Amino acid sequence: MFCSKPVYAENLSVVNRCGFEIAPRLRIYNIVNEMITLLLILFCGNSLAAGTGVWEPEFSTNHHHVTSCALKIMHRYFSHTKTLLLSIPDNGLNDNQRSLHPLRVQRDALLVNLMLKMINVNCVWSTLVFQQYSDIEIPDKFLMYVDCNYVIFIWSHDEADIYEVLEDQLNTLKELTSWNTRGRFIVVVVNHMDESPQILAKNIFQILWVLCKMVNVIVMVEEVGLSSQRTGTQGVLGKTTPIHLYTYFPYQDELCGEVKDVVLIDSCVDDSLIHRNVNLFPQKIPTNFKGCPIKVGTVGFDPFVSVVENYTLEDHKRMYKVGGLVIDKVVIPIQKLNMEINFLPPTRDININGYLKELADVSEGYSDILIGLVPLAPAFLLSALEPTIPYEFTEMKWAVPCPPQAPRLQKIMSVFSLPVWVLIISVIILTTLVFSCSNYASKYSSQPCNKLTLFRSFYDVWAIFMNVSVPKMPKTTNRRIVFFIYVCYCFAMSIIFQAYFVTYLVEPGYENNLETFDELFRSNLKYGYVDIMELTASTTDYTEHKLFPQSRRVDCSDVTNCMKRVILKRDVATIGAPIVSHYIASILGVDDERKVVCFLEERLVFAGNIALLPKGSPLLPHLNVLIRRTLEGPCLLPNSLHGDNYFVFLRDVLPKLLEIIPLNIRERIWFQHDGVPPHFDHRIRNHLNATFPDRWIGRGGPVPWPPRSPDLTPLDFFLWGDVKCFVYETPIDTEKT
Repeated sequence: MFCSKPVYAENLSVVNRCGFEIAPRLRIYNIVNEMITLLLILFCGNSLAAGTGVWEPEFSTNHHHVTSCALKIMHRYFSHTKTLLLSIPDNGLNDNQRSLHPLRVQRDALLVNLMLKMINVNCVWSTLVFQQYSDIEIPDKFLMYVDCNYVIFIWSHDEADIYEVLEDQLNTLKELTSWNTRGRFIVVVVNHMDESPQILAKNIFQILWVLCKMVNVIVMVEEVGLSSQRTGTQGVLGKTTPIHLYTYFPYQDELCGEVKDVVLIDSCVDDSLIHRNVNLFPQKIPTNFKGCPIKVGTVGFDPFVSVVENYTLEDHKRMYKVGGLVIDKVVIPIQKLNMEINFLPPTRDININGYLKELADVSEGYSDILIGLVPLAPAFLLSALEPTIPYEFTEMKWAVPCPPQAPRLQKIMSVFSLPVWVLIISVIILTTLVFSCSNYASKYSSQPCNKLTLFRSFYDVWAIFMNVSVPKMPKTTNRRIVFFIYVCYCFAMSIIFQAYFVTYLVEPGYENNLETFDELFRSNLKYGYVDIMELTASTTDYTEHKLFPQSRRVDCSDVTNCMKRVILKRDVATIGAPIVSHYIASILGVDDERKVVCFLEERLVFAGNIALLPKGSPLLPHLNVLIRRTLEGPCLLPNSLHGDNYFVFLRDVLPKLLEIIPLNIRERIWFQHDGVPPHFDHRIRNHLNATFPDRWIGRGGPVPWPPRSPDLTPLDFFLWGDVKCFVYETPIDTEKT
């Protein structure tokens, strides 16, 4: 059994349910002291029972009151399945002043001792205890993700006031992998002297918001004037100090992430909350931000990220409007939150420096979100940022020049193999000699084998080979047999040759395509590398691209020009997305991009694009919900629908949603909408007539809206009438009703 009394940890330690397990100390001050501490931990129960005089603190009434109040909040709002992390400030002592019992050197630390004791007695939460030192490294085994709720104690000491102590603790806690600013927090302020609780709470909330964007926070502050009366260990006997519970709403009353005022949400008096039905952790992040600005950073190239518009305001400020395949799926949810989007200058160069700049802007607060070509895998290497759910998946393959068109003469000569051509020529020569040196040639001259008869014999042989009639036919049987055999041979060869000859004359075909990486590596093509593509590939087990020597590597940070080089110069192969080649080919006026850019069959990476926000951003849960709805919906229309935004939807959004549908099906799709005024706008009707000619249903369309069709309008056919009958089932007696 572990000690029933609390054991006090100088650093991060694990406290299991119903017992404490002390983590290894992060700095060894003295080996003997460590051994003594371990013995005290293991045998403190027996020692206390035997009355050995082990130090036992005495707690004041206010200590019990604060602890009871905090535990009531924790039991009501802290899930038992989540870990509880208690953060304790530094004592303000140097290394030489530390002892075996560091928490007893200050009266304020007694409250922590009592809290640990009561948690141990309740046996509810698995607990982490953390005391901040600026010069101690956290053990690796604690750098795991743990879903936590937090209790943060702050008090002042000789070297720092309360606000400095809080900032030091937050900066240290932010380095933990388990740090979760969207958890629930209780900040316990101890011994704040005579400062107004409301002003103190406001200053604390400002620090929490600026450093961590924390919203689910309760600040516990004792009533002003009474906290300073706590002296010794007894405090104010027979009387407890009221404890005020403050919170704040950073987006309430037209605020856009500011701490203008704090709210006294409840108070603890005599160990009980005054308002038992008040929710101490209400929803503070709205679904309607009422035009609050959001700074959006973008990174990528066309067609994923496109600068739609840029202009200069009167104050010489440059403004941008950015769209693209991966932009709209995040912009639409942001617009649904009713936020004013301010696009920062986009980063178009796909290289490590460009990405590092954008990532630094998000982590340092210059931008609120980064969208564009942000791959999922490398983002998890960043501890200061947090990703949304993947919303766009892109496959990456080797893009290589397609084989060029084969020369016609070469294809014609490839009809027969070399031995066959040799055989054909040999047959022609042999037949010419037979005809020339036989009696058949004597018909033309008294000397059978002279040049004239040889020429005439070749003429007859070639005429037969080319399927042309000869001047005279042989008269003897033997000659006719030879003649017939040669005619049959020439007929067969001519049929085969002419069939391929016509085909290759019209369409000679293409040379052999590159199908494997080995064929690519053996070719003369260079490797056009992109830094971010290589970084993405490094998260997989693919390493073949590293085989290219430096002499065969060219920088392809400008992906657009690199893909143009693949198409036009045909001397580079690169890793890219098929949709990019399709886009570049359309810009260059290529009718069929499959004839200019080919891809190896192997898929190297199937990367999901994400958006990145600062770690703990309160916007992330809402964005994830809306992004998921956008993907499933698949589109969110504005709350206030009118002709302008509906026309933008039909012109810009709907075609992208239909891209996944095969073309032969798209050509037969019918479009249907009802007759509300935005749908009857003349621009809408003209656009539908051009996009869906004679294939749309609605007011003013080729097919009117069918109000009673059980197939096309089932709601009009059944539901509204049924609801009407249900509503009017109860008679209306008064005008007010």
